[in-house]
Amino acid sequence: TTNERKDPAAAHAIVRGLWAQPPIFAPVDTSYQVVLRGMLWQQVLQSTDPVLQLLLQCYRYWWQESRRDPLAITHKEAMSLDPERESAILFDTEAVHLSVATSYFLLTELQVDFTDCGHTLVLPPSSSSGGPAQMALNWTQGPRSGLKAFL
Repeated sequence: TTNERKDPAAAHAIVRGLWAQPPIFAPVDTSYQVVLRGMLWQQVLQSTDPVLQLLLQCYRYWWQESRRDPLAITHKEAMSLDPERESAILFDTEAVHLSVATSYFLLTELQVDFTDCGHTLVLPPSSSSGGPAQMALNWTQGPRSGLKAFL
């Protein structure tokens, strides 16, 4: 998907495209919940996998630089985090997962468009504006709920 607020024109193009299947969007409503904590985060921190260690090095660099620069758009988020206890919100992780599989999510098909400021407009199904989109609005439920299984 796109960052609708940063590039509304790209979001317009996606929902108005002639796709075989409606595009899938990962709204902030579900992706803000993707944070690693507790034992799972400790397993990540203690991993000896070199790729994971490089990723953690990048995360720590982001955290330090964001805390150092009060003008950084991520400053407030970094100030509220302790990288030894939890990850930042992993927004892109959900979108990457949805690019290959829709497991763990309840998808809702809606007719949507985006304002020039990047706000999502939910339109009547018969609207000639915008286009159909699958929105990952909820995680699956049950003993192995979507969020827990995803993480």
